[in-house]
Amino acid sequence: MMSESDDRIVSIKLRDFQMLLGNYQYRDSRIDYAFKLLDDRLQKTRHWLKASREVASFTYDITEESLRAMVGLAASVCGVGIVEAEAYFSELLEDSDFLDKISKAKGECKYANELDETAKPGHRMFLYAIARIKKPKIVVEAGPFRGFGSVFLIEAIRRNDLDGFPGEIFTVDIMNAFDGDIVEACGYGAFRKVRVGDATEFIENFEEKIDIFLSETHYSGGYGKQLKAIEGKLQQGGVITMSALDDELYNFSKMFGRRYASFYTEAVNHIYQGQFCCVSY
Repeated sequence: MMSESDDRIVSIKLRDFQMLLGNYQYRDSRIDYAFKLLDDRLQKTRHWLKASREVASFTYDITEESLRAMVGLAASVCGVGIVEAEAYFSELLEDSDFLDKISKAKGECKYANELDETAKPGHRMFLYAIARIKKPKIVVEAGPFRGFGSVFLIEAIRRNDLDGFPGEIFTVDIMNAFDGDIVEACGYGAFRKVRVGDATEFIENFEEKIDIFLSETHYSGGYGKQLKAIEGKLQQGGVITMSALDDELYNFSKMFGRRYASFYTEAVNHIYQGQFCCVSY
């Protein structure tokens, strides 16, 4: 039997629940809406747990709106028209041989047990496109993880070289996870220069001007330290991109009179809802 104290606690809990639901008139519709969202999330979770092995660097289809946003921003960052920018996105998406090579490499590399054999590029299309448009001589990538993003940058630089615009990519990570990664499995290892160590220290000691700097190092204070180090190391018109929204890059852009923008790649039918990225140019 409930005591008077227990009864008062239950009454409080019920009152809190009613307040959470809001106006009684709309209670049923609010419950329906909430459980519809939860059910959709649970269905995606169930499918993902059964069908996917991924633990990070998720691959997924994106909405047409997300693709158009990336095309528009790439055009603005590189100072070209929509038609030219869009052509490089199409170049990548229509190259089935290259995408099949990535899928096969993901299944054969050392980390195959934590990767899906798909080559859906997501926000990495943006990196490919700006590298193709800007024809950089020096690209520095910090925090490449398993090398999935690196492959798209390397392919852009490889194609630029065939077009008569040679470039180099330096990939830097504090963990030596390069041997046997996706880049190696694709046969692209010779196209990059690997450096094991702290990205900030690497930038501080780097003597050449950097055209594109990409950071995916998700650790506390990492972005701010890297930006402080890269001050004065960027080539005129150099681009910085980060695979997260970060106040440090916004403030860096503001301080040095640069432009700043962000975009969001919304995932389709995936447990991971999407990826925010930001760019300073």
